[in-house]
Amino acid sequence: MLKQSLTATLIAAALGGALAHSADYITASGMPLKTGFGECVRTGYWTPGSEPCEPPVMQLALQEAPRMPAARVALSTAALFAFDSDALDDEARAELDRLLARFEPDEIDKVYVMAHADRIGPARYNLSLSERRLEAVRNYLATKGITLPMLFTEAHGADYPVAHCDDLGPAKKDNTALVACLAADRRAEVEVVGAPRELARTAKRAE
Repeated sequence: MLKQSLTATLIAAALGGALAHSADYITASGMPLKTGFGECVRTGYWTPGSEPCEPPVMQLALQEAPRMPAARVALSTAALFAFDSDALDDEARAELDRLLARFEPDEIDKVYVMAHADRIGPARYNLSLSERRLEAVRNYLATKGITLPMLFTEAHGADYPVAHCDDLGPAKKDNTALVACLAADRRAEVEVVGAPRELARTAKRAE
């Protein structure tokens, strides 16, 4: 109760000080008007004995209050590869560009890259293929300013498939129907974590 009373007294004093000066200085919305030189605009009631023109204590507190930090977000995409290829094509590069464009360079904290292969071929070969795809993405991100300390990478081979192609025959490269169906498994998943200062700006860029 005592704390509330002291708070009310301080607020009243601040407002009272502002009102007391209102006759000596021209004000708008409770704040004094100032010239381009930072001097308060005086009224005809001003005298050399008038108190200095200063903003109320509450207004100073609002001006000095620290801004809340921008919220951290995680945005992701997937770049697809052609069958048995580790080359990023134009469409894959454009997809990565769209993701990075949602952040300014200094707003990115971490970038996660997980590379995959489809299940056609030996497991060891598919793991090596996913590692080469990982390297292709990593090299492209480096051209966009993403440094090694920011990168966290994993190659998974044919593990973690997302395509559903169970009834399309043997897992052979001449099985064109299966090769086409497994396109989603030939991917690199990229997630960018950062704190965009203008979420409205990033949403507009994503359109």
